Amino acid sequence: MSTHVAFLRSINVGGRRVTGAALEAAFDAIGLDSPVSYQASGNVVFDAPGADVAELRTRIEDGLRSALDFDVPTMVRTAAEVAAAASLSPFGDAEVAASRGKVQVSLLMEAPDHDVVGDVLALATDDDRLHVEGRELYWLPAAGMSDADLDLAVIERLLGMQTRRTQATLQRLVARFGLAG
Repeated sequence: MSTHVAFLRSINVGGRRVTGAALEAAFDAIGLDSPVSYQASGNVVFDAPGADVAELRTRIEDGLRSALDFDVPTMVRTAAEVAAAASLSPFGDAEVAASRGKVQVSLLMEAPDHDVVGDVLALATDDDRLHVEGRELYWLPAAGMSDADLDLAVIERLLGMQTRRTQATLQRLVARFGLAG
């Protein structure tokens, strides 16, 4: 069986409330095996033997649009990709210890090209450290996200559609579901 995780963008915002049970039912109706919702932020672990990640994203987005009657941008990762993102340490231990913020991981639709990565990394400051690895942007804010001076709208314009989780959330997903590379 091939385990994947769907990271749904803005599933429970703007007055919308979609329960884990409703998400699981929608994934089941799409034909994905053993869906389990994790936390209210829109993380769904499921099995899909032999499926291509791009094809899965399209299936999930189409199925959720039909089931929920609104668009749900979806970033799909294999178990190995989630495990790698959870374990990567792009910032030094001293930097992380000195920060009052949590390492944030933005899951991107596609890996950005080299020039775009350079443009994004140029936005980093001593207070807002950035690192790009594949289809993930790692951000270490000096404090809480709402206190940051980093212009997230500019970053999204450069990198495209994304959704963000703390790295600790990814680590809990890996531990809870035994995701491995």
